[in-house]
Amino acid sequence: MSRLAWSTANVFAGVTPPGELEVAPAVANHAGALFLLWQEKQLKDQEPKLLTFRVLAPAPPTGPVWDLDGSASRAVFDRLRVTQPPALVDVDDVLHLLAIDQSGNLTHLRYADDSQRFGQRALVAAVKPNATLTVASMEGMLICVVCVDGVLSWHTWISSFGWQDRGLLVLVGGAEASPAAAAPTLVQVGLTLSLIVPQPGKMFVEYVLDLNTRSGTQQQRPTSATDAVMATAGTSASTPSLAYAFVAYGFAQPPTVGYALSVTQFNLSTWQKRESLDKTCRLTPAIGILKSRILCFFVDTTPGSGPLSCVYRNVDDTTDSWMSLLSDTTSLAALTIPGTHDTCAYPAFMSSVNSILPGVQTQLMTVEQQLNAGIRFLDLRLRLDGTGALEMAHNFIPLGLKFRDVVVALKAFLASNPKETVLVSIKNEANSAADIVFETAFNAVYDQDGANLWYSDNAIPTLGRCRGKLVLIRRFAAGQPASMRGINVSGDAWPNNSSGIIALPGVPNEAQAVRIQDNFDFRNSLIYPTTTDVLKAKWASFDSLLTFSLAGDAPNRATLYLNFLSAAMIGEPRSIATGGYFSNDVRVEGLNQRLWNYLLQKQAEKVQYPKQRFGVIVLDFPELPQDLIQMIIRVNKLHAD
Repeated sequence: MSRLAWSTANVFAGVTPPGELEVAPAVANHAGALFLLWQEKQLKDQEPKLLTFRVLAPAPPTGPVWDLDGSASRAVFDRLRVTQPPALVDVDDVLHLLAIDQSGNLTHLRYADDSQRFGQRALVAAVKPNATLTVASMEGMLICVVCVDGVLSWHTWISSFGWQDRGLLVLVGGAEASPAAAAPTLVQVGLTLSLIVPQPGKMFVEYVLDLNTRSGTQQQRPTSATDAVMATAGTSASTPSLAYAFVAYGFAQPPTVGYALSVTQFNLSTWQKRESLDKTCRLTPAIGILKSRILCFFVDTTPGSGPLSCVYRNVDDTTDSWMSLLSDTTSLAALTIPGTHDTCAYPAFMSSVNSILPGVQTQLMTVEQQLNAGIRFLDLRLRLDGTGALEMAHNFIPLGLKFRDVVVALKAFLASNPKETVLVSIKNEANSAADIVFETAFNAVYDQDGANLWYSDNAIPTLGRCRGKLVLIRRFAAGQPASMRGINVSGDAWPNNSSGIIALPGVPNEAQAVRIQDNFDFRNSLIYPTTTDVLKAKWASFDSLLTFSLAGDAPNRATLYLNFLSAAMIGEPRSIATGGYFSNDVRVEGLNQRLWNYLLQKQAEKVQYPKQRFGVIVLDFPELPQDLIQMIIRVNKLHAD
C-alpha cells in the first residue's frame, strides 16, 4: 500500500482542552464513535485528577475532520486514579476499560450506552502499581496481558463466565520481556493475535499467541522494520478483514527532545518500514481507526502545542463512496454488495416494549450510519399506520419510523454522494394491507420524487444508469399498470422462507434474472435443537449460493444474487450473527464471523477468482465483527487490482 499523507486535527476546537497529562491516553472504536481517555497531572494544592473520557464522532462529508458529541468531558468513575496508562477495548459492541489503580489493583469497568457512564467496577487481580497492561478483543473474548518487572501474565474475559486467570505467559523462541524494555503490545494481525515485544537491538519481536497452550511463539514474518528501536510502549489498531495492522510508538532520537512519533504497518504479510509522522511526543501515543481513517493521539513536545494532539490519514478504503471508484459500465449484477436485513429494526426508534421482544432487533446502526459504513442494499418492511401512511415494521411489530423519513435520509445521502446507488427492497410486511391500498400509499411517497430519485425499470442496470438513485426491488403486488415499477420479485416469485430464481425481461441478448436465498425459519427445535444446528443449516443454504455465484453465468454476469445470512430461531438474531458462549467456555462461531473468515481466505486466493463476485450479501449486525463490511466491499476492488 502506498504511503498516505498525515494531517493534523484539532479535536478540542471550541471546547476546553485537558491540562498536562500524567499518563498516556487511550482510545477505542465503539458504537460508531471514537472514545478518548486521559488523566491529567495533579497540580499543587488541587484536587486529584481522575480518568476522563470524551466521545468523538465522524463529521459529515463536507464538515471538519471531527465533530464532538457536544457533551462535556466526563469522569470515568469516582475516585479512580491510575499511575500507568489505561486501556480501552470493544468486545461484541460493549466498551471495556482496564486500568491499574494506585494500589496496584487491575480494575475492569464496562460502559453503559444508555446512561453514558462507566460502571460495574470489578477487581481482576492484584498486581503492582508499576505494572503495565495491554488488551485486545478476538472472537468475543477480552484478552489482557500484564507485565510486572518483565514477567508476563494474562487474563481473559467472556460475557458468560467472567474473568479467568491464565497464569504466566511463556514466550517461545526468543528472549523474555525485560524490566528495561518498553511494555509489550497486543495486536490482531489477520486471524491471529500477536504480542509485540520490544527487544534491545531490534525494533520488536512478534509472538503469535495460543490461548490453549498459554504461550506465544516467535513469528518469523518478513519485515523491513529494523531501522529503529521502540523507546515507548506501543498501542495498536487493526483492520483485520483487510489484513492491516498498525502499531504506534515513539523511539529515542538525539538530542533528547522527546520521542519521534512513528507508526509501523502490517500489510497482508509483512511488517513495513517505520513511518515517521514528523512529530515528537512524550508518553506512549494512542492509535485508533474510525470510518477508514487512522488517528494517532499523542502528547506533543513542540513548544506551543496543546496537551493532546492528533494526526490522521486514511487507511485506503472509503466506505461512504466506494461505488464512485467503479466504472459506469459495471452492472449491479457484477458487484459484491453489503446489505442489511430488516434494515430499520434498530434501537433508536424501537419502543421500550418492542425492543425487548425476542427476535425484533436486527441492527445497531441507523440508516444514515449504515449508508456511511458502505451498506448499499436496504431491506425495508412496511405497514400502514393508523393514518394510512407507511411505517417501518418487523413482522407485525411497528418500529416507530416513517417510510417517508427513511426516503428523506436516503435522498440526503445520495445528494452528498451522487456517484453511489442504493438498492431498496420494499415489502408489504405481514400483508398489513390489501395490495391496492399498500400500492397507493407507496405511490404517495414515490411520486414526490419520481424518476429523479428512483430507478424503476424491471431490469438490472449498470452503475452509469442508476448513480444518485434508489434502485427499486418490488416485493409487493402492483395492480395498476402505471405503477408496476421496479425489479419485480413480488408475490409467488419470492415467498417467505424460500430460495429460487426469477426471470426478468432484461435487455436484448441478456437473460437477466434475480436468484434469491432467503431460508430463515429455523425455529423447529426438534429439527434444530441447538444454536450450533441452526448455524450449520443456515450456512449451508448461504454457502450454496456463494458457490453458485462464483461459478455461475460468467462472463456476462446477468444474474443479480440476493443472499441472506439472517435467520430466525428461538432466541435473538444477534446470537446467530455474532455467536457466543452458549453452554461452556468454547465459543460458537457466529455466521458473520464465518463469512469474515471465508472472505479473508478468498482474498488470499485472489488469483483464483479475480473477476468473480458474490452478489448482495444481506446481514444482521454487519458491523460485527469489525470490518466485515469493508471486506465485502473489497471484493469489488479485486476486479481492478
